[in-house]
Amino acid sequence: MAAPTAQTPEAQPEAAPTPVLPEKQAVSQLRATLRNLLGEHVLLAASATNAALQGRTAEFEAAAQALDGNSVDIAGTIEAVYGEEAGDAFLSLWRTHIGFFVDYTTGVATQDSAKRDQALAALDGYADDFAAFLASANPEIDPGVVAENLRMHVATLTAVIDAQAEADYPMAFAHQREAYAHMESTAKYLAASIAAQFPELFEGKADTAEADLRAALNRLLAEHVFVAAQATNAALGGRTAEFEAAAQSLDNNSQDLAAAIASVYGEGAGEAFLALWRKHIGFFVDYTTAVAGQDMAKKEQALAALTDYATEFGAFLNAANPNLPVDAVAQLLGPHVQTLTAVIDAQAAGDATQAYAHLREAYAHMRHIADALTDAIVAQFPERFEAVAHAMSGETTEASTAIMTAPQLRATLRNLLGEHVLLAASATNAALQGRTAEFEAAAQALDGNSVDIAGTIEAVYGEEAGDAFLSLWRTHIGFFVDYTTGVATQDSARRDQALAALDGYADDFAAFLASANPEIDPGVVAENLRMHVATLTAVIDAQGAVTPQATGDQQNAYMQLREAYAHMDTTAAYLAGAIAAQFLEAFPGDAASPEADLRAVLTALLGEHTFLVGKSAAASLAADTIGFEASAGALDENSQALAAAIGSLYGQEAGDAFLALWRKHIGFFLDYALALSAGDVQAQQQARDSLNGYTAEFAAFLNSANPNLPLEAVEELLRAHVSTTLEVIDAASDPSAFYPALRAAYAHMPAIANPLADAIVAQFPEIFGDSGTASTGQNHGMAPMAQDGAETSMETVSPTESMTVTVDIQTFAFSPARLEVPVGTTVVWRNLDGTTHTVTAGIPGNPTGLFDSGTFGRDQTYAITLDTPGTYDYFCARHPHMRGQIVVRADG
Repeated sequence: MAAPTAQTPEAQPEAAPTPVLPEKQAVSQLRATLRNLLGEHVLLAASATNAALQGRTAEFEAAAQALDGNSVDIAGTIEAVYGEEAGDAFLSLWRTHIGFFVDYTTGVATQDSAKRDQALAALDGYADDFAAFLASANPEIDPGVVAENLRMHVATLTAVIDAQAEADYPMAFAHQREAYAHMESTAKYLAASIAAQFPELFEGKADTAEADLRAALNRLLAEHVFVAAQATNAALGGRTAEFEAAAQSLDNNSQDLAAAIASVYGEGAGEAFLALWRKHIGFFVDYTTAVAGQDMAKKEQALAALTDYATEFGAFLNAANPNLPVDAVAQLLGPHVQTLTAVIDAQAAGDATQAYAHLREAYAHMRHIADALTDAIVAQFPERFEAVAHAMSGETTEASTAIMTAPQLRATLRNLLGEHVLLAASATNAALQGRTAEFEAAAQALDGNSVDIAGTIEAVYGEEAGDAFLSLWRTHIGFFVDYTTGVATQDSARRDQALAALDGYADDFAAFLASANPEIDPGVVAENLRMHVATLTAVIDAQGAVTPQATGDQQNAYMQLREAYAHMDTTAAYLAGAIAAQFLEAFPGDAASPEADLRAVLTALLGEHTFLVGKSAAASLAADTIGFEASAGALDENSQALAAAIGSLYGQEAGDAFLALWRKHIGFFLDYALALSAGDVQAQQQARDSLNGYTAEFAAFLNSANPNLPLEAVEELLRAHVSTTLEVIDAASDPSAFYPALRAAYAHMPAIANPLADAIVAQFPEIFGDSGTASTGQNHGMAPMAQDGAETSMETVSPTESMTVTVDIQTFAFSPARLEVPVGTTVVWRNLDGTTHTVTAGIPGNPTGLFDSGTFGRDQTYAITLDTPGTYDYFCARHPHMRGQIVVRADG
């Protein structure tokens, strides 16, 4: 390929160059390679311009050197296909456009509009020159497409530079993400063109679902490393505003990564991933803080936490995909930790050259993780990606595999719509009570929820539909704001006007949904939306009620809130059913089946539990007695509803045992909040220890009821619940931190609800139908549903029967709980639970000392022979709600 200059872009080679790649490779790999290199170009360019504009000369020089190294690598990829001469020509031309960006930055820095405009004109001309250069080497390339892509690159990167010059860091990082993401379209186009030119060297296509997944994971994981380094650089340099913007950009990247995982494994898995991924970012923050403070002990502690995390993350991925061995994942994460901490060390030492060298190494390493993860997912779901790709573009898929079942879709919608109600009520309550900072934080969280709901619509119907939905959805929130303002100001006219607007909106919104889905009856949607309006305005009315304490009628408000929250399942069930009917292959199953009901109920109640724990803790920390009593009362009603759900499957005894155990962990959360309020660090740690111990206890309880719930898996899920909820409590005094933490904790609960629903469905196929999961066929002696006539918990043994009687300890209950036996009977207690229990004579708080087994574990027994007539009460000293009684008859 000839080496054209900017003045001779029309130069053509005499013949197509001969590629020099020795082995065939997948087009998706070529696309990922180009994508990573072009993306790194953007990130390094942005770092260089930022350092230049802020006068950090040494860092600018180091970033510029790294940028040129990236240019050499891009040219090397061209050279690998077209030969050394072409690679050299590419490098020369590529460096030219970087020089134009330097000119633009200088013009911005010196406020020299002429120089800035001259640079823009040069970049515009360069777009055509560069496009012609590529087209001269590859007849598959349309120079117009390349030029358009390059002009978008110019537009997005100059937007970064403009924001940097204004020190508008949130905007700078937002534009940086946009500029970085744009390079994907360029990489995809070039990869497809090269593969079309040389089909003997590249197999596959550049636009398959596998290629999309590989590119997305490469893009996001590499961005994670680079933006993390930008954040630590700003933090160590004391540039607080820049650090905060970088940290937010990093979290946006984390959310996108979680969404990519959710697109394959479902929303619950995505939420669990997000919580775990954020955890390791926290450890890097700890490491950076330690380095800044020269605290070697804290630094080693952070490194140890990162090392442990590698195994924890490996276990998480392995649980989702057996093609990802725990050790292999941990080994991949090891270099991630090593390379990024090397970046931080160099930054702290003020060695910008080493920092950027290590950063390029850290960025490049993420390819190993992204490719391994992609390969494992593709191996696990060899046919699934076409279904995902079609559904994400709004096309009807004909693939045989599904994105998610209709019951899972219902639970997803139910979770998001329920969160909408909870956050809306939080925003209106804060507004009515004049808590401005909290209102703003809640409103921001509410809009985040709106974006997530729109994202679900977009995943099915495409980006345009998602955008239209979001605009319309935000409109109805505005009407609720108007209604709240009318209540606050006692302006009945404004309130009525808002109600009229909401009533009209119900029809508009129903028509919008019906236009996208012929399965939807707009009358049903409108009716559902009017009920949403009625229930949520009832909440607002109670919040705004005139009371002597000027706090509204909080008891009534929480009662109405639970009703408004519960109503959203009706809407979710209807929409899920309609979407599933429209896209049968993508969403199989019945959104109104018993399984769907179970999944929706568990998702809703567990999400509501987390929300109410957070609100109760916040009220406690704020010394808001009225708010605490109202939220705590609603929380206990939620607990009772959860226990009733368990009892409907496993019997009332199991429900009662669940309730006692569930209330126990709520108590630990409140202990933690009280200790936090009092500044009692020791009591805080004690509450943490109690919660950590509780995870094993509760896991044993669930496992004893359902063998499809492995102890370690349940413990892991509960530990995440504990961790995310404690983060909520820690942030309770800062609304801007509280609501993001609350959303994260709420979002985690489907990760518990879904496995619990799966295990129950597998255990009782006769109730829920065949879930596709093999059931053990056991129920540990527990009635799956209420039978004709309640099961008795009392057993009478006559003198003619065996003089040895067995009492089973299972699901944290004695069975039978009451026993009547003749004198001389030996009673044997057999522990079938996965945790230890005791058999202690007496009642809780008043043991008699007559007998006491001490603790004994699974499959162990304890026996006594009762030779004296009388009534013997006993209980478990570890779990005082477990009580039993033996009546010894004298006529034995």
